[in-house]
Amino acid sequence: MELTIINTTDTWELFQKGSVEYLAHKKPLWIKLITQVSYWAIAIFVALAIFKNPLQLDLKTVVWTSSIFILFLIVIAIESKNQQSSALPNENSTFLGEIKYKLDERGIYSSNHVAKSFVAWKAVTDIYENDKAILVHLDTFKAYIFPKDQLDKPEDLLTFLTSNLTPQ
Repeated sequence: MELTIINTTDTWELFQKGSVEYLAHKKPLWIKLITQVSYWAIAIFVALAIFKNPLQLDLKTVVWTSSIFILFLIVIAIESKNQQSSALPNENSTFLGEIKYKLDERGIYSSNHVAKSFVAWKAVTDIYENDKAILVHLDTFKAYIFPKDQLDKPEDLLTFLTSNLTPQ
């Protein structure tokens, strides 16, 4: 099977969104968030215990501490979005531009204007599909992306991929 995909910054955004969905599918993000918030709450309680008896907390102290904590979370969320948008690939990267793929019984060959590679099927860890793309994962954040709007028959590619996936 041979495919040619034209990757753009829109494809990059598909990759990022698909990766986030994939991670959420593998490990629910809300569990991770609750765990992180719990650790911060414990740290704040310990800090307050050091400086003041926590049983004698007044409303002013609770509001002040909570406000700082919420402001801290907002700053982290904004900074995370800024880092995500600044991580766009440049024009000479291996991601952007025309990529030619050849898939056979041995694995996936890919080539573009700056690189050629081969990945055996045993290196593929998972295949994830959403409504816009098929991602062939080699690692958590390393994947080949096949936008469905660039495929003649996405279901044929998905069938071929799953039939060659080596059980992990």
